[in-house]
Amino acid sequence: MTIRPLAALLLLGLMQVLHVASVNALSPSPSPRPPPTPIPSFVGSPSPPPFAAGQPVSSGAVVPLQATGIVVPNGQSTVAPLNQRFVGVQNINPQINSAYEILPVLTNIVAVHLSQVPGSNTYLYMERPSGYHPNMSPPIPGNLIAGTLNLDDLQWTGVVSPDGLFCSGHTVTATGKVVIVGGHQLNAGYPSGMASVRIFDLQADPTHLIKVANLSWNRWYPSPTLLPTGRVLIMGGTQAVGAGSKSNPTYEIFDPSNPTQNPLPQFNVDPTYLKNVKQNYYPFNYVLPTSELFNFCSRIGRIMLPETGVYRNVQVPSRPGGAISQFPYTATSVMLPLRPENNYSTVDFMIFGGSSQGYPAENVMAGRYSHRMTASWSKTSDGSWNYQFGAGWLEEDMGIPRVMGDATLLPNGDV
Repeated sequence: MTIRPLAALLLLGLMQVLHVASVNALSPSPSPRPPPTPIPSFVGSPSPPPFAAGQPVSSGAVVPLQATGIVVPNGQSTVAPLNQRFVGVQNINPQINSAYEILPVLTNIVAVHLSQVPGSNTYLYMERPSGYHPNMSPPIPGNLIAGTLNLDDLQWTGVVSPDGLFCSGHTVTATGKVVIVGGHQLNAGYPSGMASVRIFDLQADPTHLIKVANLSWNRWYPSPTLLPTGRVLIMGGTQAVGAGSKSNPTYEIFDPSNPTQNPLPQFNVDPTYLKNVKQNYYPFNYVLPTSELFNFCSRIGRIMLPETGVYRNVQVPSRPGGAISQFPYTATSVMLPLRPENNYSTVDFMIFGGSSQGYPAENVMAGRYSHRMTASWSKTSDGSWNYQFGAGWLEEDMGIPRVMGDATLLPNGDV
């Protein structure tokens, strides 16, 4: 399986933004990565690309583009529309997998957490509070830990948060808002956000995260999941910071149409699952066309009815070998596309990297393998769903070890 470059992904640092665009989605597997191209300064005219359009280069090379339409006289930018900034990329040798553009804008925020705002080319950045943060983001100067970048006009805007966002979880609603749940303890002047539910509404208030509800439990490393009803399932996270902290015995349901509901409805997490995963950090949760939920953490999986708290008597295969998936041995996962040609009744799950459990964690090598499992389902005579998992998890070599990675499913089905 080829894992191809990301399209329109932001590769993010404190003082510069790298915008990546896919050039050839059907390219062959890349050869070993060449040495990195020196990063040109974003003050003054953009540096020219090292390769001319159409010039043969090795497969897998990354080509810096001429920053079409971006002029930076005295640090001020004039920006062409996003859909015009990669004009001519298709003329690059078809062996090239991707191209990038260094944007002349300071984000002032490291994207520890990043979410695209639905219906826009705006990205919400969130990071850890720090007393040494050099953020003077307009229009609200100060020690901010959130902000937005609009890729259409390269406008950076500071966003005020009511509390700590580090180690939170986030998802989007059916109405295009971003929901951020849980977070970090009191730090650098920011109150604890571990029991908070916040909303970011780009249209209604582009400079504030609004706290709308309290969770019944502190949650550090929780996973929020949008359900078919429009409600948001909030599962996992520990009650305090760090490995060894006590896990939460329930998951909660937040309803964006009734945001001030208090307390939130909650259901017990399967105690056997919780005992085996030990700490339910960022569980991998995916809604299936059956309206049931595939829930996986560490090496353990379940099928459940999320709105009622019922766990199905379904044996989900364990991840093989010593590979586990949660902090501090963190893996990343995707559910690959559902296809109309098989009536949306088969899907593959993939988990990338992680590590084998060991102590101390910094002395344990990250895993270099991904695991892939095919799931299928059909209705039984009593109307319930029967699940099959084929040969279970199949192992694939990624080539290099990865821990705390991020896998993103693109519209064309690539990862």
